[in-house]
Amino acid sequence: MRPVPQTPYLTIDLGRVRTNFHTLRAALPDARIRYAVKANPAEPILRLLADEGAAFDVASIGEIDACASAGIEGHLLTFGNTIRKASELAQACARGVRRFTFDTEHAVTSIAEQACGSSVECRIAPAFPSSVTPFGHKFGCAPAEAAGLLTRARQLGLRPQGVCFHVGSQQLDPAAWELGIRCAAPVFDALGDLTTINVGGGFPIAYATGAPELGRVADSIRSALTHHFGANPPQLVVEPGRVIVGSAGTIGCEVVSVRTGTDGRRWVYLDIGRYGGLAETENEYIRYRLRTGRDGDPAEDAAIAGPTCDGDDVLYRRYPLPVTLRPGDRVEIDEAGAYTASYASVAFNGFPPLPTYFVNSAHTGGGPGREIVEPLAPGITRNWSLSEVICEAHTEFQDLVIGRTDQGVALFSDGERQSTAFSQLIYHEALLVPALLLADRIERVLVIGSGEGVISQLAVSAGAAHVDHVDIDREAVRLCAEYLPYGYTMDELRRAEKGLGPITVHYCDGWGFVDRSTASYDIVVIDPPDERREPAQHNRLYGAGFLERCRNIAGVVVAQAGCPTLWRNTSLQWSWQRFHETFQTVVYFGSDEHEWAFLSGLPAAVQDPIAAMSARLPTLTHRPRTIDAESLVASTVPPKSLRAHRLVPARQPPPAR
Repeated sequence: MRPVPQTPYLTIDLGRVRTNFHTLRAALPDARIRYAVKANPAEPILRLLADEGAAFDVASIGEIDACASAGIEGHLLTFGNTIRKASELAQACARGVRRFTFDTEHAVTSIAEQACGSSVECRIAPAFPSSVTPFGHKFGCAPAEAAGLLTRARQLGLRPQGVCFHVGSQQLDPAAWELGIRCAAPVFDALGDLTTINVGGGFPIAYATGAPELGRVADSIRSALTHHFGANPPQLVVEPGRVIVGSAGTIGCEVVSVRTGTDGRRWVYLDIGRYGGLAETENEYIRYRLRTGRDGDPAEDAAIAGPTCDGDDVLYRRYPLPVTLRPGDRVEIDEAGAYTASYASVAFNGFPPLPTYFVNSAHTGGGPGREIVEPLAPGITRNWSLSEVICEAHTEFQDLVIGRTDQGVALFSDGERQSTAFSQLIYHEALLVPALLLADRIERVLVIGSGEGVISQLAVSAGAAHVDHVDIDREAVRLCAEYLPYGYTMDELRRAEKGLGPITVHYCDGWGFVDRSTASYDIVVIDPPDERREPAQHNRLYGAGFLERCRNIAGVVVAQAGCPTLWRNTSLQWSWQRFHETFQTVVYFGSDEHEWAFLSGLPAAVQDPIAAMSARLPTLTHRPRTIDAESLVASTVPPKSLRAHRLVPARQPPPAR
């Protein structure tokens, strides 16, 4: 066991940091998160958040350097502090920072001189309700001035990106964010081409006095965006600090002395005070929750002070503490992960800065692990051990879990594994490559299902100029982009949702999309979850009626068709029948490195499709990493049980509930 360190010290639970980040992302799934480095710039925190896909809001060259030490590149940083020297702008630009915040014409001119061509956001300062630690009038311009400043920025060669504001640190009124969005909307109307609204931070945590739930703040932001911007709001950006790291930190300290003061009151002195990391107790703005080993004893109010010789080093004038508290007793200060270590003085009165220790509850037995039991066939299951549940959601169409396994990060739908980082490329190439080899050309591709986005990416890699990706479950697709290390990134998905690039995402029913389609495609890919014996919404995508509709608009139709193993090959037998009833040419492909089989169908008869596929393989623009000439031929031989399967009228999938 690690020895208990000498007090005072701060312990940060990185598992809790990760959980807090995921909670915020789930509350505002459309938001781009820029972590406010000032809250806690510790390198393990920065590395963790970078791995989770965060960007970063920095306030100084020192914070830029801290990010660089953590391996974070300059293009992920926004220099949000509007008070900067010209030399600091130049240094930031030299380090790769290309986004800056401003609130005066002088600042615009300085950015243009030192970092020409950079993106900029104009910070406005509406009359926000007072927060626990307000900014007052230190930052921001009047909202009415913002349009003129942004226009001036464009004239100077900068790229106006949007409007930003900050409602004040530890803001307890959710309506404050609505006010900021309301005041920003006219600026967007005036310029016409702004893309980003940055609602800053200020998200509160409870401490000892309580705070509104994060969901209430998120609801206020979402409803305000809808009210003031309609169905097409700008890209939302948030810059949280406290809500990410605050509850992840606990300060361990000790009672140094207890006495009756000259005022007749009890004074309790700790070995940490305002200069050692508790600066936010100034004016008792932040009222931390204190715990002791004597909390069951009778309690009375006491004055709590720090150890320095400064008369202002007093934390609270009245705070209930056990009357039995004695020198040497341990005290734990909860929710102290934000603005403590970063506020601690270097050596006031000779006291050392507050040291920080890191634990990770997700990897020390306290984290949210899980075992998922996946049914394979009657009497057969497969157990998946998840060391961490990264994301869990109950969407309108499925129960979705994303977790860490020994096979890498894995995606589960309704208890069935859909993909893993270890084997996903094998699966996706086995699904798409045969169709690529059978198609006369590869220009237009329709993908139905396959929410991870890998198939769409592979199609573009193979030369497709236009890919329509249809998925009914918007929430699941976005969660995959947020949490899976493969497939769409969030930036790629946002562009695809807007049709900016070769991929366009449509959130709708695949059957309805195909039925309404007047366009033709070189390839149609059907990749829903496995067909089920019981009614399920996606079952009809396996039916002959849907295959016929796809055949009418496609040169090649390829589908995930089931598993070839004897104990669970019923779906494959059904698919085999339907494909042969619908297409003149049917090609089987069962990867020898995966458990799924795929069927490709062509409306016309092809003399020797395997020979044609083999001839085209060396010329394919996308170079498969998991399929070569030998495995291509071997994988196109259907199992004997399937070849011997008698074709009878195909069983139609049960209807959706």
